[in-house]
Formats: sequence, C-alpha cells, structure tokens
Amino acid sequence: MRLIQYTLLTLGAFFTLAPGLASAQGVPEQPKIPEFNPLCWRQPDCEETRARILNKTVKELEDAQSFGWIREKPCLGEWGKCLPSGETVTRVKFAGRTSFRHLGDFIQLMYKYLVGIAGIVGVVVIMVAGAQYITSGGSSERITSAKKRIGGALMGVFLAYLSYLLLNVLNPSLVNLRLPQVWMVRPQALIPQFCSTASTSVFAYAAPTTDQTSPLEFSKSYNYDLTFTGEPKKDELNKAWDKNTFSCGTRFLVKDGGRNACFGDVCPDPGNLCTDINFSDPSRPRGYHCEAVSIAGDITYSKFTGDLGCLSVAVPGKAGEGWEFPEIVDENILGTSPPETELWVFCKNGKGYDIGATERGGRAPGGQVYGLAASAAKIRAAIDKCGGEDQVRGFAVKMEMNETCDPTFTDEDHWLGWNGNDRAVDLGDEGFLTGHITGKRTDVEMSLFPQSGQKIKPELLIPLAKIRQGVTINVEAEEVYDIDDTELGENFLFGGDRSVYRNIVTQ
Repeated sequence: MRLIQYTLLTLGAFFTLAPGLASAQGVPEQPKIPEFNPLCWRQPDCEETRARILNKTVKELEDAQSFGWIREKPCLGEWGKCLPSGETVTRVKFAGRTSFRHLGDFIQLMYKYLVGIAGIVGVVVIMVAGAQYITSGGSSERITSAKKRIGGALMGVFLAYLSYLLLNVLNPSLVNLRLPQVWMVRPQALIPQFCSTASTSVFAYAAPTTDQTSPLEFSKSYNYDLTFTGEPKKDELNKAWDKNTFSCGTRFLVKDGGRNACFGDVCPDPGNLCTDINFSDPSRPRGYHCEAVSIAGDITYSKFTGDLGCLSVAVPGKAGEGWEFPEIVDENILGTSPPETELWVFCKNGKGYDIGATERGGRAPGGQVYGLAASAAKIRAAIDKCGGEDQVRGFAVKMEMNETCDPTFTDEDHWLGWNGNDRAVDLGDEGFLTGHITGKRTDVEMSLFPQSGQKIKPELLIPLAKIRQGVTINVEAEEVYDIDDTELGENFLFGGDRSVYRNIVTQ
C-alpha cells in the first residue's frame, strides 16, 4: 500500500512539473491575417512542397499516411501550418490514437490518459483503505494506517487533477504540453502581396505610388478606415487617383496584419495589369506600375547547376537534365525576343485553342520575364469558339521549354495553369495532353477529354475573370517536369515518368 501511495504522489508531482518542461517557447506575435503570416499554408501548397522536399509524390505521402498539413491558430479556414516531415504514425494505438505530430503531442495525450489512470488507482486505494478501516476491529494501529492511506490517495488524486488548474492560473503557457514545434515557413516575396488578395477589408493608407521602397514609420498612428473596392475613381479636386481606389503601387497597412504592407493593384484602363516587370528593360530596378498585358510573371530556375556536359545518359540522377539557363523558355539565340509563350482557352466540349495573344518579355536577372497581351476582341473571339462564356472551362499558358544538352534542339511544350495565388502549375507536356488527357490533336485544336473521362482539375485552369482582370503567374522551372521520350516510350530511368501528373486530373 505504501508503494501505491508513493506512486500516486509521484504521478501528482509529474503532472505538476511535466507541463512546464514541455511548454512552448515564447515566439514573436505573428500577423493574424493568414495571407501575411509565413507560417500559414494552403493545403495543396503544403502537400506539394513536402512531396518535393521528401522526393516523393503527394499520393505516395498519402499512402504512407504522412500527413503534414495541420489546422491550427492563427491559420484557420483554408489555411493551416505545414510540418517538414509529417506526422508520426504508430503501429500501436495510444488512448485510441496512432498519429502524433511531435513528442509534445504524445506527452499531452499521455498526460490526459495517465490522469484518468491516477483517478482510478486513487479510488481503488480509498476503497481498500476503507475496507481496512471497517475491519480494523477497533485497532488504533490499523485505523491510523487506513487513514494515512486514504489521505495519501486523496493527496495524489488532488495533485493530479488540480495541477492543470494551478498551472493555468500561474501561467497558461505552462499547460500547453508541447515541445517547441518546427513548422515550414512559406516562401514570401520581398515585397508583400497585393491588397486585393487579403481576406480582410480594413486598411490604412501608408505611402503613395511614388514611394514604394522606403521603410514605414510603425511608431506613428495609422487610421484603418479604408475598404478595398477595386474600382478606380478620381479625386476631382486634386485631379489624381483617389487613394481609396488602391491604385497600382500605392502602399497600405492591413489591420491585424502585423508590420506588413500590401500594394494596391488597381489600374484605371481595362486590359492593364499591375506588375513590377518593366518590359521595355527587364534589367531595370522594379516598381509596380500598369502594363498592357493580361498575364505576366517571372521565369526562374532556383536549382540550376549549369550545363554538366550532357552526361544524363551516362550518369544516373539526371545530371545535365532539365532546361537551359538563362534561356529557360525558348527565344532567339541573342536573347532579344520574348520567351515563346501562347495563351490557350479550353472549352467544356473538350477543345482548346490558341487565342493569339501578343508576346512580351525577355532576359532578366535570375532568368526571364514574360507577358501575354490579349485584347478584348481576342478574348471575345476565344469565347465564341467555345460557344459562349458558360462553355469556357478555363485558360492556360503554353511555354516552349528549352531542353538542355539536346542535340536535336527540340523544345518541350508545357501547358501551365495556376495555384490560385501567383504560382504556375505544370499541367503536362504535349505527350501527356495528347496521350493521357486530350486524345486527338491538330495544330490549332486540342481535345481535353479522352474516352476514360479524365480531365484536368478545373481549379488549376486560369478563370476567364482573371484573364480580363489581369493576373500575375510566376514560373519556377524546377516545378515544370522534364519529360523525355525514347523510341521505347517514356524514359523512366532518367526522368520522363508522366505519372507525376496523376494529381492534376480528376474523373
């Protein structure tokens, strides 16, 4: 019995001290708006990034039950936090669970589980001591022993159950029961995103279009009295664009967004896009302004190591594979022409057409820039080919990716959609579209639906509204798969496995 009393007291002390040992470390306050918080990820972005880091496909991670996207404050709704290695899945259930994100999560579960066990053991000890008291026969020694056991059991249960309350009163962070957690940080642009993409509608005017780079004075008081409308209008008194219209290049602070400023992106003229790309001279310092393009973005290659002498056939691991640099997308040999890009419309009847957008862009530090200008007349003609707006499934950008170490100088065509934010998604090369998705194809017509019924997920195509409004879509060449064909079919040894596209189609 004495051993049981000591056990209960030990458990009580453990429950008092363990939370403090496993408490979370203090971290600086993060912005409450998920878009401005680098810890917040959308689930598809988290899954794709984890798959790329772990050199697996999203499906392989799902099959292995390696889940890493967690809904946790302040990242709620469509946002969550992203683990670098995923949750740990145990073979044995602990208190009905097999999935734990970290050791602190396991300690938290065991804490609650052991508190219940301590309560059960305490009740058993009290019952046994009560029986000893009743059967003591008036023996003062047995009565004293029973009272001590009852007192020890009550003290142990008291410590076990009230430790949480006591620690929570002293400091709520002592009962978080979690170790410092390592989360992946979402890549953030050096200049924050546009105000139009924020989920809030309350802003404070911070700086005019002429001042896009100077540090903001956070010590001063800002009036959060502006709402985003997206409609340009002039201040008739000053004959200038009203700051309330969030004109392109104007800076604003977001309420509850921390020390992050966003840019206005409203252009006064239809068919113009607010971009920081200077198409007349892409090498010049950047600043947001309006350009007559429907789509624009950077084409970068973050992992390019240079031409390794075309050793891809002799050296496994795809040495020398991928795309040329800086001519990632094909252009003329002098680099004086825009990257070869096209804007395609896809219809619900399964057909696709090049709408004939005007190409813009060229070489820039770190790669290339591109732009596609589609006039209202060309967009209307594309809609008519589909049979009306309700028959348009979406748009995609076609890029002629320039193969490195290719003696035949053959480009590899890829169609690119978007991720709903500002990044391109590889929708497949020509072989994938024709063989796996599109069926028969002519030079100007493409069938999007094969007999199997597979279709590119509609949310990956660029919506008509974005083409009319203008959209920034940046392309990372490392995320465009180099698919190599041989006379025997797909080159699975050195790349070219089109199964990487299985996550972009649906029945």
